[in-house]
Amino acid sequence: MALKVTIRNPYELLNDIASLYESTARVFMEYIDNSFDSAADLKEEYSSKTGKNIFPYEILISIEVDTLNKSVRFIDNCLGMSPIKMRDLVENINKSEKKARPWTNGKFGYGAQAFRACCNQMTVISKQQNKPIYQLDIPRAAAEVANEKQLSSNALKYSSGTSIILKGFDKEAWNELSPEDLKRETEKHFEGVLREQNITVQVIWNKNEETCRAFDYDSILGEKIEEDVTSLVTPSKSKKNGPITSVLLKPIKIYFKTTKNVIPNKRPIFMNKGRRIGEIEFVNSYIRNKSIYKTGLWGNNNLIGYIELNDNLDPVLIRNDFKRTQARQAFYDYLSNMEAKLWAELRNLNRISSDSGFNKFEEALSGILKQFAKEDGMKFTSQFIEGGNRKLKEDNQGDIKTKKKIILDIKDTGNKGKQIPKGDGVETLAELSLEDEMGVKPSPKSGLNVHFDRINDPPFDSVNNKQLRSQCPGNAGEITIYANHPNFKERIGENRQKELVLTPRLVSYIASEVSIWYKKMYYDKYKLEPVVKDIMGSIEKTLTDQTEFVYKLEGLLQPFTDKSLTSLE
Repeated sequence: MALKVTIRNPYELLNDIASLYESTARVFMEYIDNSFDSAADLKEEYSSKTGKNIFPYEILISIEVDTLNKSVRFIDNCLGMSPIKMRDLVENINKSEKKARPWTNGKFGYGAQAFRACCNQMTVISKQQNKPIYQLDIPRAAAEVANEKQLSSNALKYSSGTSIILKGFDKEAWNELSPEDLKRETEKHFEGVLREQNITVQVIWNKNEETCRAFDYDSILGEKIEEDVTSLVTPSKSKKNGPITSVLLKPIKIYFKTTKNVIPNKRPIFMNKGRRIGEIEFVNSYIRNKSIYKTGLWGNNNLIGYIELNDNLDPVLIRNDFKRTQARQAFYDYLSNMEAKLWAELRNLNRISSDSGFNKFEEALSGILKQFAKEDGMKFTSQFIEGGNRKLKEDNQGDIKTKKKIILDIKDTGNKGKQIPKGDGVETLAELSLEDEMGVKPSPKSGLNVHFDRINDPPFDSVNNKQLRSQCPGNAGEITIYANHPNFKERIGENRQKELVLTPRLVSYIASEVSIWYKKMYYDKYKLEPVVKDIMGSIEKTLTDQTEFVYKLEGLLQPFTDKSLTSLE
C-alpha cells in the first residue's frame, strides 16, 4: 500500500513558510500584488469585450495604516472575489488559478498567507459588481476557520473591490514600519507596474496621503543600452544534435543606463511582470555562478536599469532568485556576455569622473592652503604690530620704537612721493612701510594652488637619480603632485566598482608633499624675520614645525579619506 503524504499541522507549516519574508513591508507587497492582479483581470475582461487594452476606469489601490489601533488595511476598486474564491484562501492553499493566466503575477497560492509572518489575523472583505459583500476572518493560530458572512451594503466604499485588514501585530514587526519605508518599498517593488496609465497607489498613514510613483529613468543623464532578447539558445539533450534555439513568446527587455552622476540605492534589478525580483548584485544564482565582474559591475553607483523577464524565468517561492532551468542558464549566458561592454562603459565613465573628482579635490586642497597662508600672514603680522611674543625693533638709544600714525590728506595724495608732515619728522608715503615702522615686511598675499598631474610622467631628478614626486618651480604658487609617480600609484585605492579612492596612506602622502613646498615658500618669504630665523636655526624646531603642519593638513583632509574621487563631484 502506497504511503500518503500527511502534514499534521498545516497552519504551523504555513507560519513557517511565511517566516521567510525578510520584513513587514515585504509582507505588505503580497497584498498590493493581489490588487494589481485583480486590476490585470479587469483589464483583460474589458479588453476581451471591447478590444481595448486599457482599464475601464481609474484603478485605486491604497495602504491605510492606523497607528492608534495598530492595524493596516489594503483596499482596491477592482473586480472583487466571490465567496467560493474567498474560501479558496483556506481550503485550496497552493492552488493558484493565476498560474494559468499570463497577465497575472500569482503562481504559488501562498501570497495571501504572508500575514502569518507579522500578525495574528487577516480579515478579507470583498464584493463583486452587483453582488453582496462578504467577510472572512482567518486567524494565524487556528486549524479551522469559520465560514464567510454577508455584510451590509455600506461595508465597502466601492461598488466592487476587496479590502484586506491585518491586525494583532507582533511588536517587532509593527516597530519596523514607517511611512517613508513603506512608500519606498512599494515604489521599488512595483516599479514597472506603476508606469501603467490610469492606476494610482497611495500610502495613507494616519490620513496623511502619499502617492507612489515609478522611478523616472529618462530624467537621469547618461548613455542608454537597450536590447530585446527574442530567443534563447540552450544545449541539446542529445550529444548528436547542436544547440536548440527557442523563440520567446514575449521578449526579455533589457534597459541599462550608465550615468554621469552617482545614483545611490538604484542598482539594476531583475523584474517580472513589472515586479522587482531583486537587485542583480544580490541574485546569488547569477552573481556566484555566472557573472564575470560580479558586484564590481552590478553594484556600481553609475549603473541603473532593469531586466524585464516577462515570465521567461521562473522565480522561487519567496521571489528573490530563480529556479534552476535551461532557460535560466541560457539567459545567464547571454547576460554575462554583455558584461564586458557595460564594464568598458563604466571604466571610461569612471576615468572621466575621476578627472572631475581630482579637480574637486584640487579646489578643496587649494582652499585649505589659502586659509593657511592667510592665517600665517595674520599671525606673523600680529606678533610684531601688537607686540605678541617677540620684542619690537629697538632704535639706537635702546628705546622701543613706537608706531607712527599714517595721516593721509585726501587733497595731497596725488603724488606718491609727496611729503606729509608727521609731527617730529617728515617721510614720504613711498618710504613709509611696515618694515620701516616695525622692522617687519608686509605679509604676502595668501593663495596657493595644488595641481595633480595625471597625464605626464614625473620629471627625472638627475642629481638625486630619481623621479620627482612633486615640485613647485620658482615658488610660483602652484604645487604640482605627479599622480603617475609609483609612490602615488601604490597608495591610491580602488573600490569594488574600480573607482579611484583616496586612501589614508595617500592622504598622508599628499599632506607630506604639500608641506615641503608650503614651508619652503614660507621660509623663503620670511627668512630674514626673527621668528623664522629662530626656527631655521634649529633642525629640531624646523622638523617640528613641518611635522605640525603635516598633522594639521592631514586632519583637515580626513573628510576625504576613503572617499572615491567619483563621489567628490
